Amino acid sequence: MITLLLVMLGWIARQPPAPQPKVSLRFLGYTNDASNSRVAIFTLTNAGPSTAHLLSGYRVYLHDASTPSRRTRVSSGYLPGGARLLRPAASETLAVTPPTNQLPWYVLVSFRADEPPIRDMADSVLEGARSLGIRVRYRQPKYAVMSERLNE
Repeated sequence: MITLLLVMLGWIARQPPAPQPKVSLRFLGYTNDASNSRVAIFTLTNAGPSTAHLLSGYRVYLHDASTPSRRTRVSSGYLPGGARLLRPAASETLAVTPPTNQLPWYVLVSFRADEPPIRDMADSVLEGARSLGIRVRYRQPKYAVMSERLNE
């Protein structure tokens, strides 16, 4: 039984990952929320044929030419409702509190291709193997989508 399980995990590990979803993040404008605080409104859109699994958080960065990465993280937050699926041709709205008096800035949202539950299980097992120092090829790629730089 264990041999069969290991063979199945090996077979799953050799399958190519799902294609990268085509997710975009577009700035719409500023508004005030219910507590009268200024928020920036963005639209996340999946223009591809495959479902995207949005990871639970987002990060706000300042453009910083003095650092090697050219960015400095100033805050982070969670998507309302946590991690979720963004189906093909679907879109969602994201409200982000902008950094105060710090320009230019932008938002980064992480996602991955939605995989069947068996792939998620295999990744969890293989992630444990990686943490023990065992070299494995399989991994679920994570992607990020970045908004345009905002100067206002």
